[in-house]
Amino acid sequence: MSSRIETEADIETGLAALLQLNPRFGEIQALAGPLPLRRREPGFAGLATIVCSQQLSVASAAAIWGRLAATFDPFEPAAILSAHANKLKRCGLSRPKVAHFRSIARAVTEGSLDLAM
Repeated sequence: MSSRIETEADIETGLAALLQLNPRFGEIQALAGPLPLRRREPGFAGLATIVCSQQLSVASAAAIWGRLAATFDPFEPAAILSAHANKLKRCGLSRPKVAHFRSIARAVTEGSLDLAM
């Protein structure tokens, strides 16, 4: 199954397919409850917020993203590629996240990553 997740129904369809492949996930579903549909702003900024949030508390990720959005307005690949790494680190990004942001920005700029798909 390869499709975009746009609605709660899409999540339910995907979960049903997963449960068909491995019914043991039903135990997890029962414990975790319904899966929420989490939508992000499309494009580079949306993907960057996901990377920014990985392995952080919601509050920490929001604070870092707030500093990034204020520093880079508009938040675009070219701005990340031209920024000094220390500027990104001062916003709160770790060295690996700076590398990921730059890699994504480069891929978008070069056309090897189409975020509109």
